[in-house]
Amino acid sequence: MKLLLPLFFLLLPFFSNAQAWNLEKCIQYALDNNISVKQAQLQKKISEKQVTQSYLSTFLPSIDASASYNISVGNSVNMFTYSVIEGSLQTITGNIQASMPIFTGLQQIYGIQKSKSDLAAATFDAEDIKNNAVLAVTSSFLNVVLAKEILKVAEKQLQLTLEQVSATEKRVHSGSLPESALLELQAQKARNEVDITNAMNQIDLSVVSLKNLLLIPAESGFELETPMVNAATLSFDSSQSFNSIFKAALATQPSIKAAEARIQSALTSVKISRGAFSPTISVFGSLGSNFSDQTKRPTAFDTTYIGGIFPQVVPKDYKLVPFGDQLKQSLRKMAGISLNIPILGKGQRFTNEQVSRIQLESKKLEFENKRNQLNQQVTEAFTNARAASQSFKSSLKSYDAAKQSYEASKARFDNGMLSQFDFEKIRTNMVIAESQMLQSKYTFVFKQKVLDFYQGKKITLE
Repeated sequence: MKLLLPLFFLLLPFFSNAQAWNLEKCIQYALDNNISVKQAQLQKKISEKQVTQSYLSTFLPSIDASASYNISVGNSVNMFTYSVIEGSLQTITGNIQASMPIFTGLQQIYGIQKSKSDLAAATFDAEDIKNNAVLAVTSSFLNVVLAKEILKVAEKQLQLTLEQVSATEKRVHSGSLPESALLELQAQKARNEVDITNAMNQIDLSVVSLKNLLLIPAESGFELETPMVNAATLSFDSSQSFNSIFKAALATQPSIKAAEARIQSALTSVKISRGAFSPTISVFGSLGSNFSDQTKRPTAFDTTYIGGIFPQVVPKDYKLVPFGDQLKQSLRKMAGISLNIPILGKGQRFTNEQVSRIQLESKKLEFENKRNQLNQQVTEAFTNARAASQSFKSSLKSYDAAKQSYEASKARFDNGMLSQFDFEKIRTNMVIAESQMLQSKYTFVFKQKVLDFYQGKKITLE
């Protein structure tokens, strides 16, 4: 036990670092554990099996085997000797049948194409669900980062207040400032501590929200690796246009590709329904044999003479024909080809074709709806990113101005040229400006990442 404790403390930093999560790790964990993603992957596997089955149905024959055992009592006909038997009769019959369509109006070939289109749609559906999970995790991750930045601001303000409290105490003791100035700073210190508490609570709430997305228990250890987002590198590319982004989104977004694949699937369904009007040609064959406990062969004979002149050989003793010999003697082989011409099917084939055409039109409308939704989403993302860029630039200028004002005011306050009330007002303005700058900064980061997402770019904070 004495050896384990030092070892535990030596390994503690390692385990702490192992728990640090960056955005990429959070995204990967979400993709590996998200239930909706798993369901989409299962649906994709089902579609893969259906593609395999469509090939097997087209290029492999159907082969079935059957066997039956029968027993009858009373007068019955021995189907192997065609004689009437009194008593019990036991028979065993076995058959193997095989059939394979040669021509079905290309329905099976179209069936392969349809299953491939369905697989493509399922694949793109899975990618779309993954993309939605990535966006949700990115937004939640940045909320945690923002909350941590706000906490740093609150802690910095508390440190500044503590420094002012220390300096003011000396001036109050020397009689250069009234005691009310110290009391006001102590009240400000309490407000700063409340701000820190609120910031820590916001971090906890943001982390819980992220854990819920990742399906991580709320009580488990979880430490995020805060990325370094340089404000100087944040800018909106004014050369990019909405049309270019929308064009890229049409070419890369899996929701659009899934809708296109479903149109192809519906179009193939129309061809399949039309193929049902075509004649079909199939080949078939079978192999069978029988066994009966009444199939016997004579083993001894008596010779009699008809009219004393003509000899007649009459069996007098019988023996059951062995099982293997009966199977060989009763072996039946059959092969053939069949032609089926559809004439009247109670209108079912016509109905199927009409329904498939209606479904095709429905899939086309679904594609148009997806396209319109994407247009709206890209328009909103483009507008939000541009507005967030302008807001960040303005808030950055506001923070720089407020910071300069604070630094100039601090010198005046230290020299007794500015009242405590006016100085606290200026410092509060700087805190508000810095908080607004941070909020607009991470809002712009997320809006820009959404815009990158619609252009098919990988989401990263590097």
